[in-house]
Amino acid sequence: MNILVISQFFWPENFRINELCKHLSKKNKIIILTGRPSYPNKNIFSKFKKLDKYGKIEIIRVPTLSRGNNNLHLVLSYLSFIFLSTFYSLSLTFNKKIDKVIVFGTSPPNGLIAAHVLKIFKNIPIYYWILDLWPNTLAGLGVSKKNLFYRMINSFMNYNYKNCKYIFCQSISIKKIISRKTQFKNTAIYFPSWSEKLPFIKKKIFPKKLFNKKFKIMFTGNIGEAQDFQSVIEAAKILRNESIQWIIVGAGRFRNKIEYLVKKNKLDENFLFIDQQKPIYINYLISLSDCLLITLKKSSVFSKTIPGKLSNYMDCKKPIIGMVDGETNNIINRSNCGFACKSGDYKNLSKNILKMSALKNEKRKLMGIRGYNYSIIHFNKSKLINMFEKFLLSNI
Repeated sequence: MNILVISQFFWPENFRINELCKHLSKKNKIIILTGRPSYPNKNIFSKFKKLDKYGKIEIIRVPTLSRGNNNLHLVLSYLSFIFLSTFYSLSLTFNKKIDKVIVFGTSPPNGLIAAHVLKIFKNIPIYYWILDLWPNTLAGLGVSKKNLFYRMINSFMNYNYKNCKYIFCQSISIKKIISRKTQFKNTAIYFPSWSEKLPFIKKKIFPKKLFNKKFKIMFTGNIGEAQDFQSVIEAAKILRNESIQWIIVGAGRFRNKIEYLVKKNKLDENFLFIDQQKPIYINYLISLSDCLLITLKKSSVFSKTIPGKLSNYMDCKKPIIGMVDGETNNIINRSNCGFACKSGDYKNLSKNILKMSALKNEKRKLMGIRGYNYSIIHFNKSKLINMFEKFLLSNI
């Protein structure tokens, strides 16, 4: 079977779509329509020379603009992929045999227009893997629902939800909402982000500060507006005089702002920032922490999401501290793998960190094992990928 995958982000950028495509390529011909790698920083990929093959997978890269360091560059990057992927999809309708299309729905879902162009011209079914609920995410970022742009996006997304073969939803809450917008009840499928099963490889060069005797709470991943680091800073101010080390690993558009706030509040001794690492070193880094931090801004939209890092955190057998609402909060508390308070509740975040630091190592280890066991059952990589493949190859 010939399958086209449309995703602005793909290898060497680190997204789960890479693993899904690698699995599907064992029995199918996979073509990726993607952009130039620039997430989270284009400089990371400067050493990569050949970017047109990933194993047996053919990669078609459209000349998108890089993300840059400000909102304007980010918007232009998204728009460039929308226009160019649509143009390239028209070319593909005549030059390639394509049986099915998968759209990897990062925010914004900018591969959908190209997919629907293919569907219109060649009647190809669309399989949409949705990570963030649109246009609801715009409302969560403060865009009015009366805004013309919002209403245009809403109309298009409603059209999309009614015209996809299957929609793979990363949370039960999203599945429920999508189910009300589709033509058929079984179109929406619950499909959470699997644990990536990263290797454990030591890296010798890390700041000495990482190895001090303070209680270490670690955050890994994208540092953006949605992660609500302003509230994290407020919690750090409360814990200023405690033996607590905040370790922030990663990159993102808000990192400079957070570093500025740390200096402004004279918290330099309490924080350690580490640049984004290769995935192979993340498990080693996490092993040096005492617990892991997951946060999301207070929003009805974000309360319906399950960040991909949750399954990876659980797989590392480390206790988790959450400042999140909704499903993520429920999973942490239900699995008893850590402590979770509501989004934006920095006072209870600080209390939970103190409570965690006061526990004996054996109790923290037990929390980590509970999270690991939950991950094996609910975020099993092989099980989820095989389920996706089953729906993809089904003729129903």
